[in-house]
Parts: sequence; C-alpha cells; structure tokens
Amino acid sequence: MKQRIAVEDLNQLTYEQQNKLRQLWLPRIGNAVNYKYDNEVMFININAGDYNIILIRGNDKIRVAKEDCLPLLNIGQLIELILDNEVKNNYPEFDGFLTRITKDTCNEMWKLVINLL
Repeated sequence: MKQRIAVEDLNQLTYEQQNKLRQLWLPRIGNAVNYKYDNEVMFININAGDYNIILIRGNDKIRVAKEDCLPLLNIGQLIELILDNEVKNNYPEFDGFLTRITKDTCNEMWKLVINLL
C-alpha cells in the first residue's frame, strides 16, 4: 500500500500548485521532503523556524529554506490537510469521502487492529 505521495506526484503539479502546497504545509520533525526537486527523499531533523529546515542527507545535516522543499505527504498528513482546510466546502465531490473520515479516524483504525490481535 502506498504510504505517501511520491516525487512523481509532485512533478505533476503546476508551479502555482507547488507554491500553494508549500503555504498549506506545516513542516514537522520526521516529515519526508523532496529538496530542490532532485528526486531524493530526505527527512526533517530539526524544524528551525517556519522558513529554515534541517534535513538529513546520509550523515550530513543541511539547513534549507522551506521554499526549496516540497512535502511528500503521508496518508495522515493528506487527511489532516483536507480536514483542516475545509476542502469539502469548496469541492463537493469530496463530501462522501470526508464524511467517513474524522479527527478520530486513527483511533477507530487502531481499535480495528486491536480486534485483529
């Protein structure tokens, strides 16, 4: 199962869409990112403010600007982005999808896993 969007997914975005994604994204430690669009996946080590991010590349840490990165959003981040930005108010086609997802979706899924154990 696909766990996060891929660099190829980001490459399909227009320049305007990439900028909007950066505006909506709140960088956090552990986020996967594509830096400078070089098809390399790196992870945030330290969020040093809204515009400075420390990435890990091998054993090296490099300080980069948020505008030089695009997030490789995981499933949870995609859900959070959709719910936090009220996509269903602007895009009715998401309404059926969003009615099944709430802030408690993770807890509900965890209960299902516990039942499997």
